[in-house]
Amino acid sequence: MRLKGTLFSLPMHLLVDSGSTHNFISSFLVAKVGLHLQEKRSFEVTVASGKRLTSPGQCNLVTLHIKGIPLQLDFYLLPLDGYEIVLGTQWLMTLGPIIWDFSKLQMRFAVLGKDVCLQVLASSQDKLVENFCLERVLN
Repeated sequence: MRLKGTLFSLPMHLLVDSGSTHNFISSFLVAKVGLHLQEKRSFEVTVASGKRLTSPGQCNLVTLHIKGIPLQLDFYLLPLDGYEIVLGTQWLMTLGPIIWDFSKLQMRFAVLGKDVCLQVLASSQDKLVENFCLERVLN
């Protein structure tokens, strides 16, 4: 899910990715906002393409805002393309029950007893590929 968020009042695009085990932040963003990097032993990540990347460290207790809700999260540093932040199962596990409605492209959960509904960002780059076109590409 592509969402909008803010870090130090700086608007950004982030990705909620249930296939990612951890939360990640781009090296560029860390340098831009001056976050403190805790260097730890290297943390190796295999991305969707199969490529292995090494994180040089972690930024702890970073306050990110989504829909005005402050979230204090830990992030591993990675050279990300297309997103400044990826929220993985490391964050999702803290939410408790989540309702995903893929027909509406929404995600619902509760924070401090309040219902939160996150809506996917619309993109002019998103394209619907019809089945017959996909089969032609794959064959």
